[in-house]
Amino acid sequence: DHMATAYVSIGPLKVPGILDGEISRSATVSTSGTSALSSITAGASEVAIVFCQTAVYARSGGTATAATSVFCPAGVPTAIGMTQGDAVALIDA
Repeated sequence: DHMATAYVSIGPLKVPGILDGEISRSATVSTSGTSALSSITAGASEVAIVFCQTAVYARSGGTATAATSVFCPAGVPTAIGMTQGDAVALIDA
């Protein structure tokens, strides 16, 4: 197991692929071999952008696993759709 810091930003899209910079928010999540939740949650129609220097799996709510989550490659900001009220769950890939 290794730990990494993932950066999670959540907000509405201003234009496709770009979060609204006035009302979006960000948090860090320490990732490991166990699913961890972000401290911020999604509002209606919001998306999350996940960035980490190492590969992780991410999902809206629940427990992140390889089988139930979006693969986020190392060093590539990856957008995922969110369900209102959910936090981002992350686990090392």
